[in-house]
Amino acid sequence: MNLAWLVPVLWLGAVLIYTRVHPVPLMDASGIPVHSGGFSSRDIPLDGNQRSMFKDTKVIKRLYSFGEDKVLLVMVDAGADRHAVHDPEICFTGSGWQREKRVEVKSPSGPASLIELRNGSRRANCLYWFQQGSARHATHASFNLGEIVRKLTFRLEQKHSCLVMLQSPAGDPVDFPQLMETYPEFFGSF
Repeated sequence: MNLAWLVPVLWLGAVLIYTRVHPVPLMDASGIPVHSGGFSSRDIPLDGNQRSMFKDTKVIKRLYSFGEDKVLLVMVDAGADRHAVHDPEICFTGSGWQREKRVEVKSPSGPASLIELRNGSRRANCLYWFQQGSARHATHASFNLGEIVRKLTFRLEQKHSCLVMLQSPAGDPVDFPQLMETYPEFFGSF
């Protein structure tokens, strides 16, 4: 009797059991500055829809003021519900926004995606990336590949995975490259 099929089944079973017994710790935002000489921030509570959508998922929502520029930081942890971390363009599209442009940029702490959005006459932009322990991904596809590898190696790097989005208020796009150059201590803290 050929039992070669048993090896992958046992491997998969071991991975599933190990990942349930050894959960990944939740993200820690304590290293992200709340204020400095050139910027300040305030936490914003999730609204009712967001609370019901995210349920037990840890989410940080904070409005930053960089002089005249306002930027909304949203961090979504993948620890409790991996489905909470998905391509943000899905949510923008579902809210009526159309992506006009997407470019990959280098921020002080790694690669990120910068998208320009339009909803009728309103314009906005968003800088986002996926953090996976010490690895950083500009695209959801790259993040998913990293998650697969991490799970197949029994999550040897026991760090959180999360989506980090910095978005401009609707109607007022932000010059993110200029902000990254002006405030490297903030953009390098992630």
